[in-house]
Amino acid sequence: MNARPSLLSALLVVSACAAEPVDRFGAPLNHRPTATTCAGGASAAPRPPAMPPAGALPCAADGACSDPLLRCVDFAAEGFMSSGPTRYCVPDACQSDAACGAGRLCACPGEADRFVRSCVAAGCRVDGDCATGFCSPSPNGCSGQLAGWYCHTADDECHNDSDCPGSGGGTGQCYDEPDRSRWLCSPRHCG
Repeated sequence: MNARPSLLSALLVVSACAAEPVDRFGAPLNHRPTATTCAGGASAAPRPPAMPPAGALPCAADGACSDPLLRCVDFAAEGFMSSGPTRYCVPDACQSDAACGAGRLCACPGEADRFVRSCVAAGCRVDGDCATGFCSPSPNGCSGQLAGWYCHTADDECHNDSDCPGSGGGTGQCYDEPDRSRWLCSPRHCG
C-alpha cells in the first residue's frame, strides 16, 4: 500500500479549502442582524445640518409636527441664528424597510449618520442577505456620510476602520467599493 497521498487527493483538499470563505476580521462593529423598525420621537442621533431645509415649518417640540413622519429638530444647537424660530419639522421618510422599496432600507436616527429616518441605498438589508453573514453601512469617501449598506465578502481588506492603517498614525477608513465588490481601506487624507 502506498502511503504517499496522490496528486488527486491533494488537489481535492486544496479545492475544498478554497471554497470556504476566510474571515480574517471577525464580525464588523456595525452590522444589521435583523431589520429594524424606527421608533418615533426624538433620539440621541448625529447632528443635523446647520440650517433647516427650505419650506420646513416651525414647531415647538417633538410630536408637535402635523405628520407622524416629521420630527421637530432644534437647529439652534448647530449654530443656526434666526430672529424667529429655530426648531423646524423635518421629514422622516420611513419607519421600516418596506416603505423604501427595492434596493433601499430605512436607516433610523442614530444609525450611521442619520438624524431623521431616511431611505438609503442598500445592496443588503440584513446580515442573512450576505454570503459572509454581514451587512454593514459604508461611508461615502471623504464626506464620511452614509453611501448605503452592503455585504462584506471573503476578499475584503477590512471590516472596521480600525483594520485600516491611516495617514499620520491614525486609522484609515473601511468602505465598500462597488466597482470591486469588496470592502477596501483608504487612508484618511481628505482635505
